[in-house]
This record gives sequence, C-alpha cells and structure tokens, in this order.
Amino acid sequence: MKTILFIATLKEAMSLLHALETKKLSNGSYLFDGGEIIICGMGPEAAYISAKGASKNAHWINVGIAGSTAYEQGSIVRVGRVARLENPLDYIVVDDEHLATLYTASCPIYSAPSVSEEHYVVDMEGFSIAKAARERGVSCSILKVVSDYCDEASHETILANLPLYSAKIRDQILASLVK
Repeated sequence: MKTILFIATLKEAMSLLHALETKKLSNGSYLFDGGEIIICGMGPEAAYISAKGASKNAHWINVGIAGSTAYEQGSIVRVGRVARLENPLDYIVVDDEHLATLYTASCPIYSAPSVSEEHYVVDMEGFSIAKAARERGVSCSILKVVSDYCDEASHETILANLPLYSAKIRDQILASLVK
C-alpha cells in the first residue's frame, strides 16, 4: 500500500526529501518510491485542506514536531489519540497501542496547556489530518518529535534544533518504510 506523509513545513521535511530522492511535482508534493510527501502548511485549516485532497488509496502518516512538557526534547512520540486543544472531549483514536494524546492548537502556544493526560504532545496539524482521514475512510498514524517545552523559548529552541529534528523524522520514517 502506498504511504502519504503529511509534514507541515519544508524545513521539517528537508532531510527526508533528500534521503528518499524525491521528485517534486507541480502541485508542490514530492513523490518517492512507495508514496508521496505533502507539505501541508502550518495550522489546522491548511492541514485539513491538504488532507481532503490527498489520495484515499494510501496509509496516511502525519509526522513532524510538537511541543510537550511530558517528554524530553528530541523524544519520538507515537500518538494513540488526537483532539483539538479547544475541545479535548472530541477526540479520534488513531492507534490503540500507544498512550500519547496529541492536542492540536490553532496557533503556537507558549505556556504548558492544562491537560489531564500524563503523556501528551501539542501541534497545529494532527487533528485536522486525522479528521480528514476518518471522514474519507483512510488509515492514519501520527508520529511526532518533541521540539520544545511549550514555553517562551519555544520559537528559538525549535529554530536552533530543527536540523536535528528533521534528521530524527527522517530516521523514523525510513525505519518504518523498511518494515
């Protein structure tokens, strides 16, 4: 089965694009042997629009960076369920085997969110991609690299470490594609 990877920014995807020897298409997505990478843009709306237009004949994976105070920076987190930060009771289960909850915020957050889960991460795209997958009957996984602690230093921390996070994304996806 074909794999479609949704990644918010080109900087997050750069290391993976090189490793997979992708070919850029006119629509801005990138083809590789076995699938496609879609740079969906930042935020829930951009991610949803990108996902609604993606092929249904694939397994979708949302991969990228996320903030958290529950994990160390650089940790790889496989998400079990995803919800909007503004409405945490409306959630989607994407993987029964993993504990982490991903909360999708509508904008960057610079203070730890008030959540009840011990294992959580926060991004800006995951819920929208999972929602589009559910609506279209597509299987979906979410994999995040913890980039920051949701604090005042988040922006600088992300910029300083983005090449490292991009490499971690590459390594995790390459390992999963080999299986």
